[in-house]
Amino acid sequence: MVTTDMNHDLTKPFTRVEVDEALKSMCPDKSPGIDGMSAMFYQQHWDLVSKAVLGVLNEGADPTPLNRTIITLIPKIKKPQNMKDYRPISLCNVISKLITKVLVARFKVRDRIASRS
Repeated sequence: MVTTDMNHDLTKPFTRVEVDEALKSMCPDKSPGIDGMSAMFYQQHWDLVSKAVLGVLNEGADPTPLNRTIITLIPKIKKPQNMKDYRPISLCNVISKLITKVLVARFKVRDRIASRS
């Protein structure tokens, strides 16, 4: 059950600190987004990223352009022969991943607090 206090914490405006923590938790050189940029690029251009993320989270900016993905197959073995030798991955926009991480982090904090009660 969501209490009034829990609802207040979940619905308060998101902060730059929350976005910064989520961005820092992303591996800088892991899989790139659909634009070919990894999290490292976004970590180095923090000011623009924070404005975009907070615009979606706090101001209701349209995230539709961020929702594009490319699904690709990555070989599981050196010389793949069959479809079972591949695994699919989705290359998502890094800002979209970041928005998701911020939301999930907020829920995790609330979940930890609720479990202590």
